[in-house]
Amino acid sequence: MSGNGIELKWRRLEPFKPKDTDPEYSHHIEKSLRAEIRDPLWMLGRQWQFGEFKADNAGTPAEVSYKIQTAPITHYGSIDDKIQDFKNINNFPPEYYVEQESESDYSSKPLDLIDLKRRVEMGLELESLLNPNSEGDENNQNVTDIKELQRIFSFASVDIDELDSASLYFLNSVKNRVIDGGEIFLKLQNGNGGEIPQALFNRHREIFNEFYKWAQKNYGALQQRSLYWRDNQLEYQFALASKKNGDEIVLQADEYYEGDPDWYSFIVKSSILESQGAVKTSIPTPCEFPGMPNSRWWECEENKIDFGNLAVGEDDIAKLLLMEFALLHSNDWFILPIEMAFGTLCRITKLDVTDVFGDITTVKEAPSGDLKNWANSWSMFKLAAGAKSSSLFFLPPTFAHVEESESIEKVTFLRDEMANLVWAVEQTLPNGIGEATSGYELYREKLARRQNNDKRKAANSDSIPEYKLMSTVPHNWIPFIPMHKDENQREIIFSKGYIEDEDGQEIKPRGMILSANNLQINEEEITRSGLTITRTYQRARWIDGKTYQWIGRRKRPGRGEGASGLRFDYLE
Repeated sequence: MSGNGIELKWRRLEPFKPKDTDPEYSHHIEKSLRAEIRDPLWMLGRQWQFGEFKADNAGTPAEVSYKIQTAPITHYGSIDDKIQDFKNINNFPPEYYVEQESESDYSSKPLDLIDLKRRVEMGLELESLLNPNSEGDENNQNVTDIKELQRIFSFASVDIDELDSASLYFLNSVKNRVIDGGEIFLKLQNGNGGEIPQALFNRHREIFNEFYKWAQKNYGALQQRSLYWRDNQLEYQFALASKKNGDEIVLQADEYYEGDPDWYSFIVKSSILESQGAVKTSIPTPCEFPGMPNSRWWECEENKIDFGNLAVGEDDIAKLLLMEFALLHSNDWFILPIEMAFGTLCRITKLDVTDVFGDITTVKEAPSGDLKNWANSWSMFKLAAGAKSSSLFFLPPTFAHVEESESIEKVTFLRDEMANLVWAVEQTLPNGIGEATSGYELYREKLARRQNNDKRKAANSDSIPEYKLMSTVPHNWIPFIPMHKDENQREIIFSKGYIEDEDGQEIKPRGMILSANNLQINEEEITRSGLTITRTYQRARWIDGKTYQWIGRRKRPGRGEGASGLRFDYLE
């Protein structure tokens, strides 16, 4: 648009004249940016109306001096042990030492739970130690000894009825061709037991010792029993302790199952903290978050989050509190960074704030009394100490990131009201070569082999109906029977039972989760919504660069009730 020979250009919402046509251009811009107020008295009146002259807010914090007590975690152990029996540690990852398990913890036949691939790998290692350079020399004594060991330890202990087709194919390809290294490892663990010929053992005593050390290093976890998994609660339980320079603090994790132990996983069992820290000073910084209202006039606010446009119901107290904090009190919060060592307990004993007017305000600890009286207590980030909260904060030494495999074993607990039982369904199981397989498919393959090997003819459809005392269920369904706990008429526990197969043999669990003898689970652990327990391979790198790998368990909610179709006293 032009007028009087002067060309006007538009930028944004206001017109302006080019510099070459208006020498006073820069003066106009400066005047606008000053935002001059023509009536200061009006502005003071508006401030009075909004209550800004009440002086109820303190000055802005300029400096903070604080004093803290710290105590490093030095020991770990079971919650049932005394603190003097705890094991010494040095910045260890709790996930690895707590969750790692033995694959032969609960089995009466531990060899059955070592998959065939690992047994073959161990056998090949022993063969390479016995005959590293003379392969194929039939006159070599070592080759003769290898063949003798292949004949004696030929995977004869493997129950082929429990294998699926893939595992059976693998077994047939290695049988009588490779030494069963897993069986030899367990024999050496138990002192040979006479299975290895004495003359052969004496000739290669050093080699067997070297093999045992190698197997113990790579498969030593197979012989170590986990101390922290509680079958009756289906959770981990462990304790951490600090014993140094007169300090004695015990932290207890009673219900750990999520896989990431943080400060809220622990409660304070006992606390004696005598060490004193030095006074430190720091400069606090304002707390900021997306969508926060800006306190300055010319700043543009984040438009991605609009707290004033939230649809909140009258009974949604949490959202209302969040909106009030974000819109009214967001500029009243400051952050004070405090450096803590990895795996350290901390307690703030003094906190003085100096504002811009030079006034010093001592900030007292928020009330932390009885947690049941929630109106007079504040325990965010504080460790609980029974029914009360303590003043301790814990920075646990955990992995930053853990890689987790697909489930190698998955068991779902569900209630069956029609049968008045709890069923543990082994949905995923490791097969004979360690691969995750459907528990129901393993049952179908076993049933198909049984039917193919059964020489009895199928009953004629016109025959007389047969009376059945009880129907069958898939072999991956394990029953848990409700029973009174210790002759208590009110408390109920679920005790593992069994169902017989077509030959009258007891059906036993195939996996690790249900393999404990006399397994009993507290009633409150299995609700009407059910429960799911999984086992997975996990791998993580520690702060020193060392890699840890273990098998851990997770507990998650189930998918509701179920029905097995179990029937009694019927004709078929």
